[in-house]
Parts: sequence; C-alpha cells; structure tokens
Amino acid sequence: MSFLDARVLMKKCEFNNNHADLKTKNIFIGFSDLYMIGTSFRNKILPEWRVESITGTFIFVILDVNLYLESTTFVNGQAY
Repeated sequence: MSFLDARVLMKKCEFNNNHADLKTKNIFIGFSDLYMIGTSFRNKILPEWRVESITGTFIFVILDVNLYLESTTFVNGQAY
C-alpha cells in the first residue's frame, strides 16, 4: 500500500505475514498524514537472507509525514 500526498485513517486493520521481495511489506508513505487506531502488524520470523532487501517491515516513511498511532501493535518486524 502506498500513500503520497494523502490523509489516511486506518482503524481496526490487520496486516498478517505480508510478503515483499523489495522495499516494504506493508505501507509506504510520504508527504501525508496517517492516523492508525487499533491496527496490528504481525509477521513470521524470516531467515536473515530473506530480509536483506527489505527497507521497512511495517511502515516505510519518507519525507514530511505526520504519523499518529493509538492502540497499534507491531510484532516480529525485520528489516535492514
């Protein structure tokens, strides 16, 4: 999921074992406002060679982002 120049509300969302070979597995965001309420991110632990090209396991934030988190959980994040 990518958000550029956006205003986003995510409420009671679940991200479980998402897959990506490059960049981020879940959310890429820039120049935006992101509000997360009651959201969870969970991944299985991967072998080290599988995560070498991942830049952000759950959220990959670039420039000018306002990120608001409330009752949000992150479990087993891996990135290099």
